[in-house]
Amino acid sequence: MRKLVIKFLKDYFKKKGFLFKDNNWYLQLNDIYIVCEYQGGRNINGFFLNFGIFFSKLHIKSDNVIPKIDNCTFVGRYEQIITLKENWFKDHFFFETFSNDNYLIKLNEIINQIDNYIFPILYKMSNYEYYIEKTTKTIKYNNLWMKHIKEADFINFIRLQIKN
Repeated sequence: MRKLVIKFLKDYFKKKGFLFKDNNWYLQLNDIYIVCEYQGGRNINGFFLNFGIFFSKLHIKSDNVIPKIDNCTFVGRYEQIITLKENWFKDHFFFETFSNDNYLIKLNEIINQIDNYIFPILYKMSNYEYYIEKTTKTIKYNNLWMKHIKEADFINFIRLQIKN
């Protein structure tokens, strides 16, 4: 079932313009990337879908970077983003719930949520203009969490990008 799921997701993301490397799909929007990672479960027979925003200008080696979820400034799991819930440890898909008869239906349900909910959020967050006039109290992360940078430093980074 794992191979069927990955093939389905590869085809879907390819149609959306994403490139694929090491279980990560990424779409470059100038110097900002949208990233999706397929993460197999360690102790479960299933998988997670992790999403992130990667700002290449925040990384020293930004030329020819292939972004991975671990390097993203903002990250979140599928269920965490669409339900705005905090308990992201339970946000996985069990292969047992995917049968040969229903796996396409289940995957299409996932894709519909990505298209209708997750991508609009990520596209909005992939634009420096989204962060203009925001402060640490008003930035909305849409239940994605920030990594690798303090909020104040991120806001200063955004302000510098807007000026240039």
